[in-house]
Amino acid sequence: MRFDESFTSVMAIVSRVVDFTVGAMAFVEEEDLDVFLLLQRPTAPLVIEDAKVRLLEAIARERVGAPFAKVQARLFAPGGVTAGSEETALGGFASFPITTSGRLSGLLAVGGRAVAARIGSDTQSLLVQAANQAHIVLENSRLFERVRNLSIRDGLTDLYNHRHTIELIASEFGRVGRYEGGVSLAMIDIDEFKKVNDDFGHQAGDTVLRDVARIVKDTLRTVDVVGRYGGEEFAAVLPHTAYKDAFQTSDRIRKAVEAHAFRVGPRELHVTVSIGVATYPSDDVDTPGALIREADKALYKAKQGGRNRVA
Repeated sequence: MRFDESFTSVMAIVSRVVDFTVGAMAFVEEEDLDVFLLLQRPTAPLVIEDAKVRLLEAIARERVGAPFAKVQARLFAPGGVTAGSEETALGGFASFPITTSGRLSGLLAVGGRAVAARIGSDTQSLLVQAANQAHIVLENSRLFERVRNLSIRDGLTDLYNHRHTIELIASEFGRVGRYEGGVSLAMIDIDEFKKVNDDFGHQAGDTVLRDVARIVKDTLRTVDVVGRYGGEEFAAVLPHTAYKDAFQTSDRIRKAVEAHAFRVGPRELHVTVSIGVATYPSDDVDTPGALIREADKALYKAKQGGRNRVA
């Protein structure tokens, strides 16, 4: 089971014990803190921020050591969020620390109007047990997901690797066949990348690859996916996107890369990208392989047209 499925399932069990508005599970490592929050009803942003602050305060009370080097928070608002007026105040808050070999390893927290009343000893005991069991289940799920990510991610850019990118293209192509809406594919290639490696060294090349990957991800929507197709080439899969919109998105990527100053030690360099766009459904595209082929042909056209352009 994926981590997000495990987390929502575990928090659904906790909600049977106490009706919370915001529930959270924190995972404490040596220098890192990962926090996962789940909403059960419409909630104002200030309420969510209040829950985060109180959770961090609870962890600080239980933990000894230097401040965290990295804190990450992820919010889940599943389709099962109940309708109703938006919660504008957190109300009560309760937290239950989880220790491993005498060290804080996690924390379960619940907040909301129903938590305002004092939690009885029986309920508190039940939540302590639930916190420990939930932490074991979710930690195993996190470890499994980390191992899986290693098999589908590119080590340098943290984008999806070539094999998984091909799988995603095929999956999205199949989805279009079952539902309305098209899919576009943008093939992105860094212009004259060999010259970067030759003139500045391979470390500079790695910096450029990582930065371009980040720029592409930051430019795309959350529903879009991007992978490292190979070498200095990236593939962006854009669901529910017609050719015109995909072209405009690709041009935003092109302009963002062109405007970026790549820092290599004390030096600064600039690079450009060429992008080829193809869309399904369209003429000559009837398979995932054909979609890739047409995007590659468009990329070649952009290169032949002078680079730093979209075709």
